[in-house]
Amino acid sequence: MDTPQDQYHYTPLPRQGWFRLLTIEPAEASQVISCRLDHYEIDSSASYEAMSYTWGDEKSTKSMLVNGKRFHLRPNL
Repeated sequence: MDTPQDQYHYTPLPRQGWFRLLTIEPAEASQVISCRLDHYEIDSSASYEAMSYTWGDEKSTKSMLVNGKRFHLRPNL
C-alpha cells in the first residue's frame, strides 16, 4: 500500500491564466505509465495534443506515476 509520501499531491496553479500539461514519458509497453505534470501560462507557446478524462464516482482501479509519485485513476483514461 502507498504511503502519503509515495502518492501524488495536487499543487495549485500559480495564478489565474495558467494551465496544467501532462506529458507522458516514453516507456516500454510492460512498464508503468510515467508522466510529468507542469504548469504553463495560457499565452505560452507550449504545443500539445489533448485527450479527455471524465470525472465521476467510479472507483480508482489503475495507477500511474506523476512526477515520480503514484497517482490513482479510473480505467476510463
